[in-house]
Amino acid sequence: MAEERWTKDDLVTRFLGVGFTSPTAAEIAQAEEFVEDAFLEVYGEFDWSYLRENGSNAQMTLWSTATGTGTSSGAGGLTFTATVAKFFPTMVGRALTIASVDFTITAFTSSTIVTLSADPSASGADFTVTADGFYRMPRDFAEPDADPVITTENLVFRGILRRKAIDDIRDAQVMSFNSLNAPRWYDIVDAEFDEAVGIRKDLFVFEIPSTDTTIYFPYRRMPTLPTAGSKFPMGCPVHGPLILSCALMLWEEQSGRIDGTFHRAYYGSRSRDGTRLEGKLGKSIARDRQQRPRDLGPTQHIVIRHRDHDPVVWN
Repeated sequence: MAEERWTKDDLVTRFLGVGFTSPTAAEIAQAEEFVEDAFLEVYGEFDWSYLRENGSNAQMTLWSTATGTGTSSGAGGLTFTATVAKFFPTMVGRALTIASVDFTITAFTSSTIVTLSADPSASGADFTVTADGFYRMPRDFAEPDADPVITTENLVFRGILRRKAIDDIRDAQVMSFNSLNAPRWYDIVDAEFDEAVGIRKDLFVFEIPSTDTTIYFPYRRMPTLPTAGSKFPMGCPVHGPLILSCALMLWEEQSGRIDGTFHRAYYGSRSRDGTRLEGKLGKSIARDRQQRPRDLGPTQHIVIRHRDHDPVVWN
């Protein structure tokens, strides 16, 4: 049987089903806020394994300078099409130069199509994208999960990049005259603000590769708030009830009940004999660890602290 994933609307409807017989527009709007707050609360509670990107999206290309010919869409259009494959997702933010005029690559569509910041009015024009050491990271990139390694396309290990402060890398660039070679150092820098995901990040490397270089770079993914009808949450479907439980807990807290029924259901409680009763959060964490033990790494002692309650410890 296929696993069901709840949408944001599903969660809001279930939230309103607890004590709201004929919800007003204001109550519906407030329910949506509680669901969104719960979404962020849940993803901030634990190092969830499904927020680690270690699949095909972690494989990226550090390109060397690209040259070719291409044509713009014309009539003020911003689409630029190369005659042969020349573009990579990591080129976003870099300059495409035609006749000594720079046009910023604002979006990647395919290996032959990108979007530019302005219409170059070009037809069969020569272009250059000069590598400067900056490479745009995926939209959901939050932070590195491990140092990137240089590989072949079949993930055969060729070397490893070590993180170094960007100021030190720039000093090294000056000392070596920004030579082209195999990259050996890297840092993560802020690139630009994106309303959908927040701050976009660039990977800055030294030395700039002399040829197109494949790296494998596992990273932590940044969860984004879903739209009304989108399927969520990330991870297994049982996290839908977890988010609902969290939303009800937050609603209860706002009402001044800091140890009510929903609070105990989410965080757990103690029985009369002192036995710890796991809540939905603890059970979800245990399930996540059981399903993906290799992704989480060492988790022998995980402590979650919340306000004035006793820490919940899983050994």
